[in-house]
Amino acid sequence: MASTTRSAQYYELSGDIDAGRGQLGQTVFIAPGAAITQSGSFDKFYNKYIITPAAPITFTLATIGTTASDVQPGYDMTVVNPSTFDITLVGTSATCRAGGTIRLVAQTAPATWRIMSQVGSTTGVYAASGAPVVKPTDVAGSIYVDSATGSIYTFSSGVWAAGSGGITAINVSAPITTTGGATPTIGHSVSGVVAGSYTNTNITVDANGHVTAASSGALPATTVGAPSTTATANAVDITAGVLTMHYGSSTNPGIAHIRSTIATNMAAGQNAYPQYSTIGVQNTAYGGSALGVLGTMVAGANNNAAFGYTALNGITSGSSNTALGSQAGTFLTTGIQNTFTGCTAGRQALSGNSNCAYGFGSMNALNSTGSGNCFYGEFSGFNMLSGNFNAGFGRIALGTLTSGVRNCGVGHSAGSNGTTGSDNLYLGFNTSLAAAGDSSCIVLGSNTVGNGSNTTTINSNYISAAVGTSFLKYDTATGLVSRDVSSIRYKRITSSNPPVADHCHRLLDLQPRAYTLYSEDDKPVEQRNNRIGYIAEEVEAIKGPLNNPVFNGLLIYTMVDDPDAPSHTETREEFIQVDDSLVSQSVEVEVPSKKRVVESINYAGFVVPIVELLKKQQQQIDALTARLNTAGIP
Repeated sequence: MASTTRSAQYYELSGDIDAGRGQLGQTVFIAPGAAITQSGSFDKFYNKYIITPAAPITFTLATIGTTASDVQPGYDMTVVNPSTFDITLVGTSATCRAGGTIRLVAQTAPATWRIMSQVGSTTGVYAASGAPVVKPTDVAGSIYVDSATGSIYTFSSGVWAAGSGGITAINVSAPITTTGGATPTIGHSVSGVVAGSYTNTNITVDANGHVTAASSGALPATTVGAPSTTATANAVDITAGVLTMHYGSSTNPGIAHIRSTIATNMAAGQNAYPQYSTIGVQNTAYGGSALGVLGTMVAGANNNAAFGYTALNGITSGSSNTALGSQAGTFLTTGIQNTFTGCTAGRQALSGNSNCAYGFGSMNALNSTGSGNCFYGEFSGFNMLSGNFNAGFGRIALGTLTSGVRNCGVGHSAGSNGTTGSDNLYLGFNTSLAAAGDSSCIVLGSNTVGNGSNTTTINSNYISAAVGTSFLKYDTATGLVSRDVSSIRYKRITSSNPPVADHCHRLLDLQPRAYTLYSEDDKPVEQRNNRIGYIAEEVEAIKGPLNNPVFNGLLIYTMVDDPDAPSHTETREEFIQVDDSLVSQSVEVEVPSKKRVVESINYAGFVVPIVELLKKQQQQIDALTARLNTAGIP
C-alpha cells in the first residue's frame, strides 16, 4: 500500500489497506475517492482512521490474538467517515454511518470487537449480539459491565481491562427474595394477602411499606334514613349505606336528627322536614317538626326555609316562604313568598301571599288569607284575617284590623279600633276612628280620634293658637294644601282696580238653602246635621256681561270622570305573579276623560264683595242723608 507522509503523525494511504503494517498511535487518512482494496484482515491498527470512500466499503476486522499481526487487547481506535457512504465493519455487526464516527476497543474476550460508542450513527450503539452496550467515559476507576457476557471491565492506565469475574451473589432483605448465584432471580415473598379486588378497603402496612393484611370495608353512607324511635340511647349507625339517627328514650333525649340529600335539601331536628328526600328542592328546615308533616307536602313546595319549632309545619304546596322563630308560620299551607320572623309570627296565616310579619305574635289571626301585608312590631296586624296591602309599623299597629285594605298605621297602637275600613292613614300613638268601619280617613297625632269617613283630623295640640283666624285651604282638584295670606310680603299690586264694586250687588241674587249631607243618610234623622248655605252650582250660574261667573274667585273646583267624553288608552307597568317571582309587564288601561266641575264655595272670599257692597250702600245712605238735610227733613 502506498503511503504519503503528511506530517510526523499523519499518513495518507491508498491501494491495499492491508499492504503494510500500521503504526500504532498514528492517524491515517485514506485519500478521498481512492481505490481502496483489502487483501487481508483489517489489522493495521493506527490510532485513528479517516476514511472517505467513493462508494460503500467493507472491512474485515482481525481477531484478538497474541501475534504481531493480531489485534492486541486494550487498543482503542476510531474510524471517522466524512463521506456520504457507509463503512461496514465485518465481525461486529456494526456500521460506521456516513458522516459518522465509530470507536473500536480491542478486548481479551470475547474474540470479537466491541463497539462502545458510535457518534452520528442512526442505528444506535450495538454489541456483537445486537444488544445495546454503553461504556462510561474513559476515566480511571470507571467500571463497565459487558451486557452480553456479564464480564466487568475497569479503566486503568489508559486501557479497559477485564476484571476477575462477574456478579457472584446478590444479598437481599425480606420481603425481597433471590435465588443466589451470578444470575439470580429476584422476587417478592408472599405477603399472605389473598389476591383479588376489594371495596371500601381496610389494609395493614408494616414499617417497610409491605401490605400484610387487606379486607373489604363497610359501605359508606349514601342516604339518610328516618330517625329511629326504638333505640334506648342516643346513637348513629350506618347500615347498607343509610345513615340513621337514634334519639333514645323519653328520658334520654336524642341528638339532632339530621337529614340531607346531596342535591339541595337539608333538615335537622326531630321530625323536621319528613319528606326531605321525595318532595321539594332547595328547602331547609331546622327545629322539631319544622317544614311539613309526613304525607302532606306535595310537588312544588320549593325554596322554603323554616327555623324553629313547628315553623312552616303545615306547608303543603307553598313555596319561597321563610319562617324564623318558634311556631312562625305554623299553619301556612299554600301561601308563597311570605316572611315571618319572630315567635308565633304569622302562626295562623293560612294561604296568603307576599306577606311580611316581624315581631312576636304579628299577623297571627286564625286562618288568615290576606296578601301583600307588611307588619313590623309585636302584635302588629295581630287580627289580620283577609285584608290586603296593609302596613303597620309599631307595637300593636293595626292590631284590630281584620279585612280592610290599603291601610297604613305608624306608631304604638296606631289604628287602635279600625276593623274593616280601607284607605285609612294613622300617624301617632293610639290614633283611632270615629267608627270601627270608617274609610278614607287621615288621623294625625297622639290619641287623636277621627271625624268619620272621608275626613282629615289633626290633633289640635299640634296647631299653635298664634295662627289666629288664618285658614288652611285644600284644593280638591290637585290635593294642594295652602293657607290664606294677606301681608304685602306675599302680594303684588297691579295698576288696574278690580271691578268688584260693579258686581257686588249680585250677592243679593244668591239664595240660601237648608240641607243635609248624603254621607249622613245612614244616621237617624235626629242625628243628622241640618246646615244652611249656598249651592256652589247656583253661585257659578250668576254670570256677568261676558257670560262668565261673577263669583268665580269664590268657587273651588275639582276633576271628575266625564261620561259624555270618549275615554283613552294609557300604557302602564304592572307586576304579575309568575311562579315564585314578580314580573313587570306593560298593560293597556282604559282611562276615562275628566272634566272640571265646581266642588265647594270659599265663604271667606265673600268678605271683599260684601265690604264693597256695604261701601256702596253707605254711599247711598250718605247721599240720601245729604238730600234730607238740604230739604230740612230731620
